[in-house]
Amino acid sequence: MDEVIRKFIPTHMLHFQVIDKVGKVRVNDDLISPLIRLIEETESRFLARLEEDEIMIGMYRMPIPAYHRDAFREAVNNTLLHRDYSRMGAVFIQWYHDHLLITNPGGFPTGITPDNILVHEPRPRNERLAEAFKRIGLIEKTGRGVDKIYLGQLWYGRPAPDYSRSDTTGVRLTLHERPISREFTQFVFEEERTGHPFELDELIVMESLLRDTSITLEQAVSLTQRNTREILTLLQALEVRGVIASKLTGDKAEYIFSPAVSQRLGISFKEISSGTNKKDQVVRFIEKKGKVTRKEVAAQLGITDLQSRDLLRKMKKEGLVHATGDSKRNTFYVLEKSD
Repeated sequence: MDEVIRKFIPTHMLHFQVIDKVGKVRVNDDLISPLIRLIEETESRFLARLEEDEIMIGMYRMPIPAYHRDAFREAVNNTLLHRDYSRMGAVFIQWYHDHLLITNPGGFPTGITPDNILVHEPRPRNERLAEAFKRIGLIEKTGRGVDKIYLGQLWYGRPAPDYSRSDTTGVRLTLHERPISREFTQFVFEEERTGHPFELDELIVMESLLRDTSITLEQAVSLTQRNTREILTLLQALEVRGVIASKLTGDKAEYIFSPAVSQRLGISFKEISSGTNKKDQVVRFIEKKGKVTRKEVAAQLGITDLQSRDLLRKMKKEGLVHATGDSKRNTFYVLEKSD
């Protein structure tokens, strides 16, 4: 069978290489097999070299792989599916000491670029091959397998997949092995376990915050490839959820992790009150959420429970807020209605 493939499909070849820190090729396997066997052989080589760490989350023992298995599998499947078989050249999987580089001949299908790959409708280069892959379950029936590649990186706080080296001659995907944030992974896992999983766009924003500590609306729009209204809604929802907080720098809003989440992630919290004061922050917080508790205000502002109590008392005296609820343990603060 391999000889038949060599004769009639000479461009069907995959090179699996392992390259050390000084650039020496330690493994150089040339694979020519029917597609399904080729995928299996590639995955077996990947798993044989895949290292795992682990963290304990309560009673759970959670494995942390250097690269997510599903993300790698989806990347390989996409590479074989979307490559241009009319071009000479082979698929390359190159395993460096700190990243994976997966390359396939031919550029992106018409209309798709690194700047819209997350939002562009699926457009397979080889439609019959894509249908066969879907029928046997090798790729997502929705055609959104690229989301799996992103999630496999972002779930552990690693950089998003990087397609920036792609051009008309080939699609080049880099998966970085940057050390994970154990605290970030634990936070994401615990939120998912309690029924509040993060969506892909939210993880993109959060990974950027983990790396750069702050993000603007424009930056979030660029990273997620969504429109401004969608991302503004997303940022507001994350703020109401208590994951992020906003601050004013001049006349522009920036977003950072909230004090409570910063503490969970073990990172320093940037003071929110740049360009505004705590009373204004509470008003904005209630405007977004409708009603808040004293503890929620404390967590949002990064102050103690007693400081939150005193602040809310002052705001009540000034007619900014009033308390509702049937007991001290069930007290909420809402904005005082203006005449």
